[in-house]
Amino acid sequence: MKKKVLALFLSAALCVTLLPATGMAAEFGSGDAEITENAADSQEMFSAEETTEPVGETEQPAEDSEDISEEMADNSSDATMEDVENAENAENSEDDPEVLLTELIPEAAGDSMEEENAEAMSASAPELTVPPITDPEPTVPPTADPEPTVTPTPVPKIDVKWTGEKWVSRSSVNVTLKVDANGVCYYKAVARKKDGTSDVPRVDTGNSRVAVTADRSFVIYLKNLDTEKEFDLYLKVLGSDGRTSNLKKLKLNYRGARPKYDVTPTPAYTPYIPDVKDSFVRGLDSPLKFTPNKYYNFTVTGAGTTNSNPGPGDVKWVPVYWSTSPNPTDNRKNTTWRIGSAKGINKAATYNMYIFFQKYVYQKSEWKKTDEVQSAVYQFRSAALTTVKLTTPGLSGTSNSPAGIVFKWKKAANASGYKIYRRTGNSSKWVNIATVSGSNTLVYTDGSVKAGTMYTYTVRAYKGSALSAYNKNGSRIVRLTAPVQYKPSSKASGKLTVRWKKAAGASGYQIQYAASRSMRGSRTVSASALTRTLSGLKKGSTYYVRIRAYKKVSGKTYYSTWSSVKNAKVRK
Repeated sequence: MKKKVLALFLSAALCVTLLPATGMAAEFGSGDAEITENAADSQEMFSAEETTEPVGETEQPAEDSEDISEEMADNSSDATMEDVENAENAENSEDDPEVLLTELIPEAAGDSMEEENAEAMSASAPELTVPPITDPEPTVPPTADPEPTVTPTPVPKIDVKWTGEKWVSRSSVNVTLKVDANGVCYYKAVARKKDGTSDVPRVDTGNSRVAVTADRSFVIYLKNLDTEKEFDLYLKVLGSDGRTSNLKKLKLNYRGARPKYDVTPTPAYTPYIPDVKDSFVRGLDSPLKFTPNKYYNFTVTGAGTTNSNPGPGDVKWVPVYWSTSPNPTDNRKNTTWRIGSAKGINKAATYNMYIFFQKYVYQKSEWKKTDEVQSAVYQFRSAALTTVKLTTPGLSGTSNSPAGIVFKWKKAANASGYKIYRRTGNSSKWVNIATVSGSNTLVYTDGSVKAGTMYTYTVRAYKGSALSAYNKNGSRIVRLTAPVQYKPSSKASGKLTVRWKKAAGASGYQIQYAASRSMRGSRTVSASALTRTLSGLKKGSTYYVRIRAYKKVSGKTYYSTWSSVKNAKVRK
């Protein structure tokens, strides 16, 4: 009787000992994926969920479901995803916990996460534990109020969730994931070695990539895998908001869902057909200061255009033009990816931008353009501008000089500088040709002018983003260069012959002469030819001569500068 009682107690003790191993199975559901953010002290469990993606969809049934079809069981699998950086920290706490993409440290954690999961899956009942009873610690009331402390808020990492894994064939698999940020996911598949581990690769912008959108499932397509080897998928997400994810490692074929040679035939390829609304825009996130004629560049990445390994039937959307109208006319279709306002926008407001995309389909090893065009709507904002009252600068006139046309104006109150505008010939379009700083800078020489051409100038004062009004009539002038004069000659008594080269655009010339170099007491005569004989001069005296060109337009005469002075002695 004593022996039977003893055997009964031993059996009961053995049952209690086995309970902790079975209790862990209750924490995992069928198809759950584990993403370990810190291998040393925490685990976070995520249920696989049905995605809206047309490719790589995997519905993960709960483990307690009794109605699981054979087909669903074949297409579902568990996966283990872990932070490569944190797995490394568990082995060596001296390593930097934030490892850059270009500075990866090889993983040393081995398959500890996979072994723990396998052990957990083999159990079936929760562990019963009894907390020890201890005497409570005596408490001492504080003698003074503690100093408040402020804990800095860390920048959160991008959260990556595994939601499905579907093997299309033994050499290709579709992995479905979801992130909480817009950006790009870079990835690389690495074959496992004989010991079941894989070397941590360099994951950077040189790897395969796929565009990702916050809270939308996306699919990584792995093709042409070695059918004799098992693989791990390494990935990292770079967000457009400056955040990044940790480097993730996903163990593929964790539950043996990969097809066998003699069981599953290779199915047909499932094309990747993204929604045009999965396209994204960069450069319009912050409010823009739309000062007059200020333009901003932005970029558009069409859905599917980052697909670096396309297959038959894959689709991509290529941006072709944009407009602020949902149904723009041809003159409102903008094909340059810049936005601005000629007049400027002073108020803060939100506007719609419609971007139109051309559909391309991958066929016979190349992308084929289709006739289908779809649009996606995005928004941008204008920032309120601080207005400053500036007076309109007065015009002081224009003149020709050897260096070009000299344009002068009057000082404007509150100005920090001036913008110079020019019209050419009979054009009505003002072109900003220069900007000068300093409120006291009141002259500008335009050297980019052509002889014989009419130019009109005006100016606006500016301060910050504010601009003054301007004189719409402007100051007009014809560009004329000074004639080149030959040395005068005296072939007859009391006479002097003057000659010069033709000045481009001139309609006539003025000849000025005097008996002194300073041109004091000078006389001026005109000529339309390229020579003129001066008479009535004092015999035996030396005379000084200079010439300038002129042109008459609409009753007004415009002059060049004077030529250099030449002299000659008059014959007696």
